[in-house]
Amino acid sequence: MSEKTHHQAAGTPLNWLRAIYCNVMRPKDRANEKRVGMWCAAWVLVLIACGAPVQFGWIEPPLAWALAIVPLAPGWMVVRSYLKLLREADEMLRQLQFEALAAGFGAGLVSGMTTIYMLPPGMLWGMIPLLSMCFGFIIRILIAGREAARDNQ
Repeated sequence: MSEKTHHQAAGTPLNWLRAIYCNVMRPKDRANEKRVGMWCAAWVLVLIACGAPVQFGWIEPPLAWALAIVPLAPGWMVVRSYLKLLREADEMLRQLQFEALAAGFGAGLVSGMTTIYMLPPGMLWGMIPLLSMCFGFIIRILIAGREAARDNQ
């Protein structure tokens, strides 16, 4: 029985991301990716913990400025760990990451310019470019995973 038939018979079709993680990424790359994910989670938690008191007006403005600086530390660690991931990645993973960054940047740029010119000013509209960047990056990673899964069949 072939590998493809065996996966289909067992009820576990080849997953897009499994192709990247199992067949492409080295253990070192996986460790670097986990480090980036850990720092991203820490950064988001610190952003929420520091942003909520400022947004709801629970603290005075001088302390709010000090609190607004706190998320810079884990944010900087996200950037450092991502740069380490890129430096230590092999050519294929680096290319995949750069393409995903380009897709995310392009999506953010297009949606940001559209937001500026087409929608009325408002604080919530600023989230549109950020979400577009995130979704552009994620979609490109999923497409690359699908391509890797198709090539590894």
